[in-house]
Amino acid sequence: MTLSDLVNSLPDATLTGDGSADISGVKYNSLRVVEGDLYCALVGRSADGNKFIPQALENGAAAILTDQMGGVPEGVPAILVDDARTGMVLIAHEFFDKPTHNMLLAGITGTNGKTTCNHILQSIFDACGHKTGRIGTTGWEFAGVGRELERTTPEAPDLLKLLAQMRNHGADAAVLEVTSIAMPMKRVEGFDFDAGMFTNLSLDHLDLHGTMEEYFEAKKDFFRMLSPDAVAVANADDDYGSSILEGISASTWTYGFNHAADIHGEIIEESAAGIKIRVTDKAGSFDLTTPYIGRFNASNVLGCVALALALGMDRDAIIRGVANAPQVRGRMERLQLEGDVTAVIDYAHTPDALQRALEALRPMTRSRLIVVIGAGGNRDATKRPIMGRMASEGSDLVVITNDNPRFEDPEMIVRQIRVGASQKSMVIVNRRQAIETALELSNAGDVILIAGKGHETYQDIEGVKHPFDDREEVLKLRGLAC
Repeated sequence: MTLSDLVNSLPDATLTGDGSADISGVKYNSLRVVEGDLYCALVGRSADGNKFIPQALENGAAAILTDQMGGVPEGVPAILVDDARTGMVLIAHEFFDKPTHNMLLAGITGTNGKTTCNHILQSIFDACGHKTGRIGTTGWEFAGVGRELERTTPEAPDLLKLLAQMRNHGADAAVLEVTSIAMPMKRVEGFDFDAGMFTNLSLDHLDLHGTMEEYFEAKKDFFRMLSPDAVAVANADDDYGSSILEGISASTWTYGFNHAADIHGEIIEESAAGIKIRVTDKAGSFDLTTPYIGRFNASNVLGCVALALALGMDRDAIIRGVANAPQVRGRMERLQLEGDVTAVIDYAHTPDALQRALEALRPMTRSRLIVVIGAGGNRDATKRPIMGRMASEGSDLVVITNDNPRFEDPEMIVRQIRVGASQKSMVIVNRRQAIETALELSNAGDVILIAGKGHETYQDIEGVKHPFDDREEVLKLRGLAC
């Protein structure tokens, strides 16, 4: 598209310079600009993209989008807008031919469960005859091809490019994880969602939002953007479930096990092999089985079923989709080890998620439940002692260790976790040694929960991502192939 074509999609934008230049891409990172790109100069919390305009031009940028013209050299084509981030989002929708306008699009938000629900919904949609792409914490995937992503919810140009590529390869549906930071950063602004799902809200991300009220508002902003033609489903068992749906335009549905809900669930059977759930709505009841374990996963399954029913999908297909949903890497991922020991890799990195994971594993633990935990650096520190307390209350032995310290002192982080932990805890800062110790201390019938990193394949230490995978570490330490 030409620069002039793109400007026509922006209200109150001013074009300076030659508008006939062909634009080959939309970029916000000057290091990733290639010949012919439109460089969007965003002002963030820690950096001003206008300072990198010279670098973008050196790399081949054909034009600049900005909300302050002072950094644009004379003669360089530029688009002046009131807000560069909003302008970038609108431009990206136009450049990638509005991919969300002709796909079945579902968004999932909440503190915990988004990634698991992402996989379940993809399986349900596929069983219902769709060709579904998935985008979230574990990366993107479509038709058996996928890759990791830097962010759970990518910036709008990256997200729209992904959706356009999926559409161009045959996708007619997509499921997205929508984080709380995605809303103020306008990463899904203008997206035509057909459905939205709320899982739960618990202590997390207060380093970004300040208070639980602001955190809730960021989540609710997603539901405020849904159109009257969309459906919104929320967990009635969560304290925030009813209020997240209040005053929105979309058609609202609730799901739950413990409270009156439009779609009610009852756990019929529960074991290490999975869960059988009876689902009841206005049309009657039906049973389904899932290979996932834990009551929190039963809630995730029920929420996905509720969303599919709200969209009018076929019950038999929904049942098949749930039954065939894959095990999610790093989400209650079980490794059966020699000596009758089970290791479970899980992403639980909040107090609520840790508590739920331990509660799920206790019934299937014949001897001791051991937990290895850490906490991320440069993130909400208030949850660290709470994590220590939850680990102590829910297990028989706690090994406190390193997670992703980032630019914080790992020793300080583990001390803060230890404040809340009981005497049945030990500190081993090196994560590999902590996992090794947990394995060495385990006996027949023990279950070891290795929490916090889940699917991640690195440790972030002082800005460097060192290769590290909890799953591979367990297998290597037990002499098994990775």
